[in-house]
Amino acid sequence: MDDDNRTIWYMQQVIAWQPRLYAFVLSLTGNPNDGDDVLQNANVALLQKQKAFRPDADFGAWAMQIARHEVQRFWDSSARARRRFDDVLVDQLAAKMSQRGGEPSLDLQFLRHCISILSEQEREMLKLRYGGKSVGAIAEQWGRTVGSISQTLYRIRGKLAECVKRAVNAEVRDEP
Repeated sequence: MDDDNRTIWYMQQVIAWQPRLYAFVLSLTGNPNDGDDVLQNANVALLQKQKAFRPDADFGAWAMQIARHEVQRFWDSSARARRRFDDVLVDQLAAKMSQRGGEPSLDLQFLRHCISILSEQEREMLKLRYGGKSVGAIAEQWGRTVGSISQTLYRIRGKLAECVKRAVNAEVRDEP
């Protein structure tokens, strides 16, 4: 798999795993605001560690370990984080939530479809951003402002979210 395809695959995995990562983090933080913060930190770590991921490894288990580490950091640094769970219990929860079959989830299939209907420029911007380039570096490369690139990425993510949502809703309506 070449670097561009690996980056796209990795980005799709990160996005597809968001519901499970959030459920895991929220179950351990107990507060949606804290859960959002911890998930955001986990996503940053996932993006920063993309090159360290081995393609033959289980992405879900790897992502759960990163999220678990971010929850631990939250517990260690937050006075509000009073509830702590036994490490064995947390590891069991992470393992359970990372279990999945070999076929990509419907959400991932929908996401792949939605990415395929983006414009070439939108796909390229996603590749650059989730391939590890900073918003500032993309802005410099494309001769645009950081704010403009950030806004474009926000709109692209919104398009993807809406497309996946429509596909999921259509799938639910078609079920017997």
